[in-house]
Order: sequence, then C-alpha cells, then structure tokens
Amino acid sequence: MSDTAGQRDALFDEASGLVATGELEEAVQRYRRCVELDPEFFEGWHALGMALLRTGSVREAIGAG
Repeated sequence: MSDTAGQRDALFDEASGLVATGELEEAVQRYRRCVELDPEFFEGWHALGMALLRTGSVREAIGAG
C-alpha cells in the first residue's frame, strides 16, 4: 500500500469514528481530505456525501455523490 493510500485509509477510519460519536463537522473535514488525496476513492466520496447530508448541506452532498 502506498503512503498516500495509508494516509487516506487512516483519515477515513478516523472520520468514520467521528461520525459514530456525532462529530459530523470534524468527520466532513477528514472525508474531504480523503478525496483530496485520492479523487477516485468511491467510499470516501460516498461517506462525504452522507456526512454532508446529515449536517444539512444537501446541495454539497449531491455534488459529492
């Protein structure tokens, strides 16, 4: 696994934990970083969209989808 993929996966796991504890804004920041590191990371885009939806950012969530 490349260093970038490792960073991406670590951020994704951290963001998922933040979602579980209700810290959605912090999770969104980390999911954004995931997709910046790897724009082809489907799971990151999906999770970003779902987190944005839960924060009420519907238009942005649709864009992430």
